[in-house]
Amino acid sequence: MREVPFADLDVDEDIDIPAFLLPHPDEDEEREAPQRAVVLPPSGTGVRRHRRRRQRRDTRRRTLGLVLLAVAVVGALVLAVARPWRSGSPSSKPHPAAASRHVPLPSSAVLVQQDPKGGAASITLLVGNPVSGGGHIVLVPPATMTELPSFGLDGVGKALGLGGPSLLQVTLENLLGR
Repeated sequence: MREVPFADLDVDEDIDIPAFLLPHPDEDEEREAPQRAVVLPPSGTGVRRHRRRRQRRDTRRRTLGLVLLAVAVVGALVLAVARPWRSGSPSSKPHPAAASRHVPLPSSAVLVQQDPKGGAASITLLVGNPVSGGGHIVLVPPATMTELPSFGLDGVGKALGLGGPSLLQVTLENLLGR
């Protein structure tokens, strides 16, 4: 490794140093003494501080009042909908819509969207309850692996393309254990 000699301007005056590295001779003269500091007035009367405290207190009270009002409104709505003062439980009474039906709902239905290749793009199973009028929706991914009768293990969606609606129905019944 090569050693670089130390250059001190006060000691070594014969060294050629580029002008841009030398300190500017006027820099020392241009520096001025710092300005006098701004003198703050003695402590104030505290009017602004009291006003801010009052505003914060009023804001907190207003917010608390609005929260309590919102809780009261939500509680009133829950009581109006649930009506706990009614006699009997809501499940003991028959559903009015189910009592007026002449034809019972089918126990289940399948909605299938077909893709361009002939398979199923989406499978939705609707299960109705004719007694209460409610039901369930089951979304079956078409790529769900299951046993296709006569075709082996494959996705549920391919059953529609391989054997039509009847094969899809049998495959869904086998998959869901019906």
